[in-house]
Amino acid sequence: MTQDFTDMLVAAFETQTEDLEIEVKPVAFWQEILSGKAAMDATARALLMGSPLNRRMFEEAYQAERAALLDRVANLPQAPHLRRAASPARRQPIHIDGLSGLILEIQPLGDGWQIILDAAGLQLPVGAEVELYDDLGRVWISGAVPRDGVLDDFWSLPDGPQAVVAEGRAIGLRLDGLVLVPLTAIDGGTGDG
Repeated sequence: MTQDFTDMLVAAFETQTEDLEIEVKPVAFWQEILSGKAAMDATARALLMGSPLNRRMFEEAYQAERAALLDRVANLPQAPHLRRAASPARRQPIHIDGLSGLILEIQPLGDGWQIILDAAGLQLPVGAEVELYDDLGRVWISGAVPRDGVLDDFWSLPDGPQAVVAEGRAIGLRLDGLVLVPLTAIDGGTGDG
């Protein structure tokens, strides 16, 4: 049912003609929204729904933002380092940094664990779907990027985080389904470095 609706919507958009009464916003307007500096309000949504030219400007802004993001990530260090080792005997916080500006914290929380992915340094587009995964294809955390760039959730893998980190897994990051940060092995340092 959802796919039928999506197909119908795409077909309608493809045959839509431009209404000359609708204002066409420049790429810079849409970049402000994609960067989180401005809100995607009802007026902006209406512009996208009603105007093929606005959708084209939005797509250009999206591609420009994605290219800038890929350039930023390419120039960041990609050597994830375990700053605080998790002792199997004690429930200590786990801190991993050095992966393209990401900071990963795994904190004890009650009987479980909370995982916090701080991607603020990457300036990811607000609302984009992000997914931190490992070399076994397991997703550690995923969700829509909030304004502050910090996602948090409960640890949901069957093995505890101490065991997963001790295995020396490689981790990577996908943005909207595309690899943003390729799989990179975690340096299993044991210091508080």
